[in-house]
Amino acid sequence: YTSLPTKLSLYTDNPVVLSTLRTWYQFRQHFKFVGASSLCPLVNNHLFPPSCMDSSFSVWYDKGIKQVRNLYSDGVFDSFANLASTYDLPLTHFFRYFQIRNFVSRFFPDFPSAPPEQAWEDLFSNNPHQKGMISKIYDFILTQGSGSSNKIRNALETELGVQISEECWEHAIGRVQTTTSCARLSRHTFMGSWHFYTGKPDYEMLECHPDWIPSLHLG
Repeated sequence: YTSLPTKLSLYTDNPVVLSTLRTWYQFRQHFKFVGASSLCPLVNNHLFPPSCMDSSFSVWYDKGIKQVRNLYSDGVFDSFANLASTYDLPLTHFFRYFQIRNFVSRFFPDFPSAPPEQAWEDLFSNNPHQKGMISKIYDFILTQGSGSSNKIRNALETELGVQISEECWEHAIGRVQTTTSCARLSRHTFMGSWHFYTGKPDYEMLECHPDWIPSLHLG
């Protein structure tokens, strides 16, 4: 949940954890999700050392303040009085509040305003074991990578000398997303090099633009 870049070796030497985090951070960097997330936990957080040494922060967790986002009310960092009233925190935890406040103010540039939501955060609100989770993640990646899809579309329009309607393009993308992985790879190749394609044409695509047939040498 930290902002990027960060040096992973400072926090773990476990090769499995390092490899997993490296892949995750590469994903975030690729899509420019470099800001810290308000999903950041308040307990056992290596970025917030007091939470690893003081068991009192477990009380906050048990009371319902599990993440940084729970510290905000109406988009603004809440006062200790409001937090204590809402979550029934001990008044003796006032000093812990200032520790947390100092941590949040250093890691979230928008402080005291709530940090903007990251596009990937919704993925973490789902049960990772639920059916179809891999498809949800894949669809999310495709959505975030729409820029590369548009480049393919622009290249096709230039090659064929035609305008591809939004409806027809969405239909093509939908067909790609609903095929198996091997077939999907073939369709990406097909979309990227129409004029070299010699197999069976996508007749539903051609129905959208029958004038493409001569350009594709399929007529």
